[in-house]
Amino acid sequence: MPRTHAPLETARRFRAAFGDHPATLTDALGHGLTRAQLLAAVERGLLLRPRHGQYQLADVAPGSSAWSGRQDAPAAAAGIGEKWRTEHLAGVRSALRAVGTGAFTTHDSAGMVLRAPRPDAHPPGRISLARPGIQDFSGPGLVVRGSPIPSAFVVEVDGIPTTD
Repeated sequence: MPRTHAPLETARRFRAAFGDHPATLTDALGHGLTRAQLLAAVERGLLLRPRHGQYQLADVAPGSSAWSGRQDAPAAAAGIGEKWRTEHLAGVRSALRAVGTGAFTTHDSAGMVLRAPRPDAHPPGRISLARPGIQDFSGPGLVVRGSPIPSAFVVEVDGIPTTD
């Protein structure tokens, strides 16, 4: 029976199998990981669940407190906003893959990508994307707008296309 309480090893195996890309639960199970192992890695903050049925490595550097299992109080308190950003960007990457080429972040999501200060202490409620030539649509946690924004106003930051 596989070990379920080795989140660091789970994250390492996930990284070896998928790199920095999101993976579906089915793909992760196909690489020998179990639901319990994935959940333990999510609880430790090493993996994120950007969308239902998807997993992705958290933007946590090896050797940080999350990888070592320690939480230093000042670092943990300072990282609350960064945790929101990490989780939101994981969702953004997943949504961009689902929406397809030509999509880019807008509104609060663009602000998170650009590290703009937030006016309040709450994380964005939804992922905001735009894609030229489509009708607006939305779903749980996601809004995609059809937008005629010229490509000159779209920049790439950390591999994420976003309005500037």
